[in-house]
Amino acid sequence: MPAKSQTNREPSSKTDELELRPFRRSNSEYEEVYQLYHDAFPDSERKPMEMVLQSVQKGRMEAYSAFDHNEFAGLLFLVNGQQADILDYLAVNPKLRDRGIGSRLLSWLKDHRSKPFIIEIESTFTASDQIPARRKAFYLRNNMIDCNQEIQLFGVEMELLSYPTPVTYDQYYNVLSSYLDTFPQIDYHNCLAALPLRQEPSKRTSSLQEDYREQTEKRNS
Repeated sequence: MPAKSQTNREPSSKTDELELRPFRRSNSEYEEVYQLYHDAFPDSERKPMEMVLQSVQKGRMEAYSAFDHNEFAGLLFLVNGQQADILDYLAVNPKLRDRGIGSRLLSWLKDHRSKPFIIEIESTFTASDQIPARRKAFYLRNNMIDCNQEIQLFGVEMELLSYPTPVTYDQYYNVLSSYLDTFPQIDYHNCLAALPLRQEPSKRTSSLQEDYREQTEKRNS
């Protein structure tokens, strides 16, 4: 993947007529972003907006608001890491969910990031409804990789997906712990854990993991 990371760059970017603008408190669409963020994610998964904005100021997160033909279309928030990033939040304006906005946001990430990115989704094994399964199916259709790794974060069981290579729990932990260390008031050390595998890794994922290990060993040799 070509190195096209947008980190620390302010100009907006367009993809398939979708425009992404760096999100700040002063943006005219602030209330729309805030409302979508509040509606799209449960309390157990949502950071305080003030924490997001502080993280952006410190360079630990990137936040974007998306527009389709100048109409507010969605949001995309990332946690920055040295070896990988975490796609912390992605949400689409419900009024525009027939335009492929979610897939186009993922396409933007694939085209503009030089590092792997990780997605945490609510566990499909413990969910009480089909929403997590549908969400996982959406990401897999968009070529995200099932890392076959479950975690428990602040009491919520989740699964890890990534692109373009599978990531390990240690890689995920390094990104998240480095980010949360900047908020000493948050005791995450006892609230984050890897969970045992419930299924065997697929052949495709196993092969990608082996390729990734070989590439990592070559870079470190």
